[in-house]
Amino acid sequence: VSRRSTKGPRRRQGRAGPPSGFLARMRLRLSTLTALASYGSASNSDCKYFGDITFVIDRSSSIGDKLPLIQNFTLELIKGFDLSPETAQASVVAFNHDASVISELTSDLSTLENIEIPAVKGYTFISNALALGEQVLYRTAGQRGKINGRSPGKLLFLLTDGEQSCIRPNGTSWEGDDQGSDGCDGQLDKCLEYCDKPSAEARAEAISQADEIKAQNDDLLVYAVGFASANRQTLRAIASPPASDTNYSFFDSDLTTVLEYFKTNDLCTTATQPRPPPPPAPPPPPPCARAGASQQERRRSQPRPGALRPPLSRQDRTTRSWLAPASWA
Repeated sequence: VSRRSTKGPRRRQGRAGPPSGFLARMRLRLSTLTALASYGSASNSDCKYFGDITFVIDRSSSIGDKLPLIQNFTLELIKGFDLSPETAQASVVAFNHDASVISELTSDLSTLENIEIPAVKGYTFISNALALGEQVLYRTAGQRGKINGRSPGKLLFLLTDGEQSCIRPNGTSWEGDDQGSDGCDGQLDKCLEYCDKPSAEARAEAISQADEIKAQNDDLLVYAVGFASANRQTLRAIASPPASDTNYSFFDSDLTTVLEYFKTNDLCTTATQPRPPPPPAPPPPPPCARAGASQQERRRSQPRPGALRPPLSRQDRTTRSWLAPASWA
């Protein structure tokens, strides 16, 4: 006797849909491509910047599949300058825990259009990238002298998605120091690094390297841009002063927002504008009345600003004249 199955008809199982993470990545890529497509590709011949530009681009593992978008974005920034031997030249440096020159300074747009940044991998070592970017601007091929009595400007544009996660051994610097430290002698293969997770020490080293190249080159303008897990305060410290989101530093967690920002805030126009004056230096601390004095004693020993003698009470001013101590004579 055959038994009729009490189960309902089998449903044909279709293929499972794409995971939500995949859809999110595709939406992000589509929005970024849309932003790049509306960016424009013509050279900005109206902006006449006379100077050399180095684009320092992060290619560490956290960049992931955004590297082609970042490379296209870099190219669009380059096209915003009028490239010629008499105006602007551009170069590209890429970095992870190492740093390498992708293109020396050139005014040939076709050369820059055909660059290829190596695949992403590794840690983030901003210090070496800043040092190499400065070296390209000042010490390598493509240097120019004065033209019509003007020296070319120098612009270093940093783009990163994270914080520094490498440090140099024993705090050695790129060029060494006056205390006998050999440093790296300007050679990357001597810059052995310790790489781990981002730390306060690593962040301080990146800021210190930026301070060093800015102090050595008065004409250098450093523009620091970050997205994703980059640290806004670190970017501001790396950038030229006054550093804020309206001057030479910009951060947003979304790369698409960064692209949109530079559509309305042209990099070439920013580079040609006069630099805002730096904030005034804080006043020096007042001298102590004597060594080891307490804070209250030091406060008492300091005369009021503009005062020639201690203040008198109302009664003192009306009943007697004030006699200065001999120490005030």
